Amino acid sequence: SRMYLRRIDLNSGYLLDTASLVNVNDPFFPLNSYNPSISRDGLTIAFQYGTVIHIRNLRIPNIIGLPYTNAVAPAMSADGLEIAYISWNATEGWQAYVQSIASSSRTLVSRKVNGLPSLGISDGISFLGGRYVAFVSDAPDIILGDYNGTSDIFLFDRLTGLTRIVSA
Repeated sequence: SRMYLRRIDLNSGYLLDTASLVNVNDPFFPLNSYNPSISRDGLTIAFQYGTVIHIRNLRIPNIIGLPYTNAVAPAMSADGLEIAYISWNATEGWQAYVQSIASSSRTLVSRKVNGLPSLGISDGISFLGGRYVAFVSDAPDIILGDYNGTSDIFLFDRLTGLTRIVSA
């Protein structure tokens, strides 16, 4: 499937996942584009293509791919300058991150109290106004005293660096 943006105010549409981002020699080609997330002004859209997140800014013609593979579930900030997502690697497993699109610097969101990656699987992420990131994790070590043995919803405050549980 293809990813389109429909501008109702201008009665026009845009193809977001253009051929410039796909490699026809990729053994997984053709893949579907899915999980769109859009900035408040409607000009920056993130979407998933396979296990890579791509960002399309309608002010410029190119598509930016995040430098990390195995990234899923993009959540665009309201201003379109940052993106939250879930990413996997062999060392840390599935973790939640927030990344600046311009500088590519990223912050681990699903972390233990000591700042290291948590020991569980993170899933489902939402960017709330730029300051807060909500995510789901079954990790028992994100906050002290999480002994329920099930997945919980957490709220990470980017200003203070603190995480609290909101689903207990």
